[in-house]
Amino acid sequence: MEDTRWARNFAEIFPVLKQSMSKRLLYELVDRNGRSFSPFVWSARALLRYKGLPYETVPLTLTQIHKTIPIVTPTNKLVPVLVDGENTVFDSFQIALYLEKYDKSIFPDKNIEAVQSWCTVVRGIMLQFLRAVNQIHMYEKVADEDKEYFLNEKVNKQVGGLEQGRRNYEDAKRKLHANFALLEKALKENRKEGSNEFETYFFGKLSFADIAVGGLLHWCVSAVGEQEAFGDNEFLRRWFANLKSTVNLNE
Repeated sequence: MEDTRWARNFAEIFPVLKQSMSKRLLYELVDRNGRSFSPFVWSARALLRYKGLPYETVPLTLTQIHKTIPIVTPTNKLVPVLVDGENTVFDSFQIALYLEKYDKSIFPDKNIEAVQSWCTVVRGIMLQFLRAVNQIHMYEKVADEDKEYFLNEKVNKQVGGLEQGRRNYEDAKRKLHANFALLEKALKENRKEGSNEFETYFFGKLSFADIAVGGLLHWCVSAVGEQEAFGDNEFLRRWFANLKSTVNLNE
């Protein structure tokens, strides 16, 4: 019997591909309630909103991503993916570079390499603590169809399983908050005299570095809630609120 799975898959995806030819689409990861929680997708959304570019989202669960994204962009299996007419871009940093052709640059003084290096280091440090805090909570929030994959690939591999993750949670949260304090210190050191207390940025002006950190904070809040995420760090909570207002992404 002829294997027609490819035809069925294409029939499911074709309407989305056809639609993408005329619209700017952002493919994103959502939980069981349709809420976007990926830190990298948040950064891409923030870029589009800050630059005032209209777009539509294509919300996908993890299971749907594994079926859909390789068809949209065969060399990639992750989100965010931005489809802008005939152009397809993935990875939030690459999306940031692509969107530089529009107004409102987010690379101060065109210092792209410095911003990229900073993001690579800070994201690398923060992600290890964020995973330890977030993944056991996100397991409860992902779609039912995603739970087995999320448990095996995220919880087991990144935090050693649910039980170990729960045992280590308080210590991981303490270490995360210690790193949040370092971010607060860096932001305060870069504050310009006379500016709003919370209108301060890692490179002096709004850059992709701030948007990348905003994405990480969004992920943490999505996973554990605002109080658990920020603890007693009122400065970073209000800085994040100011950042969301600046980029027009208050949802």
